[in-house]
Amino acid sequence: MRRAVLLVGFVTLVPAPYAVAQESAAEQFARGVDYQHGAGVPRDARAAAAWYRKAAAQGHVQAQVNLAIMYLSGDGVEQNKTAAVEWFTRAAEEGDTGAQVTLGLMYGAGNGVRQDLARAAAWFTRAADQGDTTAQLNLGLMYHSGAGVRADILAAVRWYTKAAEGEFLQAQYNLASIYDAGAAGLPRDAARAAAWYTRAAEQGHADAQNRIGEMYRAGDGVPPDLAAAAMWFTRATELGHAGGRFNWGSLYYLGEGVPKDAAKAMELFTAAAQQGHAQAQFNVGVLHHTGANGLADPARAATWFVKAAAQGHVSAQVNLAVMYASGIGVARDRVLAYAWAEIAVAAGSREAEQLRGSLQQALTTGELAEGRRRAATWAAGTREHVP
Repeated sequence: MRRAVLLVGFVTLVPAPYAVAQESAAEQFARGVDYQHGAGVPRDARAAAAWYRKAAAQGHVQAQVNLAIMYLSGDGVEQNKTAAVEWFTRAAEEGDTGAQVTLGLMYGAGNGVRQDLARAAAWFTRAADQGDTTAQLNLGLMYHSGAGVRADILAAVRWYTKAAEGEFLQAQYNLASIYDAGAAGLPRDAARAAAWYTRAAEQGHADAQNRIGEMYRAGDGVPPDLAAAAMWFTRATELGHAGGRFNWGSLYYLGEGVPKDAAKAMELFTAAAQQGHAQAQFNVGVLHHTGANGLADPARAATWFVKAAAQGHVSAQVNLAVMYASGIGVARDRVLAYAWAEIAVAAGSREAEQLRGSLQQALTTGELAEGRRRAATWAAGTREHVP
């Protein structure tokens, strides 16, 4: 009878067939990074996702984030926003601010989850408390608008300030705008507004550049300085800002801080007008009407007045009423004149009241009814013209 042979220590004498089973989460994560970026191996998004999944399952936070991003985008895995939320949540619970902000954005937009603004605010708060400026900005926006939280301008200012001090451009501009306008419980503070507009302007925010230019021009919150105003309007113009072009044109038209130059003013007004700036459209109309930059062209003036009037520019509406009543630049049409006068009166123009009164005496009952119909149709429609 043969005796059984006991092989003592057999398992310990044979190397483990898969050394990767002993790899740490950090090593698995590193392999995922290599495959994702093709570092020393061919780029392979599926392999990257597989390695991230191994590391993520062991609690590696950055692997959880990377895997969530891949599920969100469908890179290396089938797109699955539910899985993305699951992995973002696991990373966020471990304190990852990027995951917390992403969850805030997803819950805020209803992207992959049912929209839940309160939950979005909660995730933003956790990230903001750790100093994340994107979260701080978003919390400022939510407290400013009352989305997901009770509206609280002071809380909005507090969060905007934190993000602004972290050089977050939009937070600086939003904070400046609040101080510029003032709000319930927060009196207007032009000096603070100017300081924050300046910081945003220095980072290239065109709206801030235009507004701080206006403040230097008016001496509002800063000492009057037309040279500084011109500089900021110029910088805003270089970024294509319509308001900057209009304001810079105004300086040239009036000769404030720059040599008076009607041609340059017309060039800048026209560029702003073509961008849809209502006051610039009106100014271009006036310059064509008066011939301040050459021969008068009332027909072209009327075209620009129509554009400005369509945006609710009351003086443009009054001018159109006068032009249609007199037949200057347009075919004489007392019904259209009445319609534009009616529109301007509804916007509060006393000048238009006088014209409307005189037209009422001259028009027939049917013409008055038609003028009122056209005004009402314009007010309720696209405002491109009086039908």
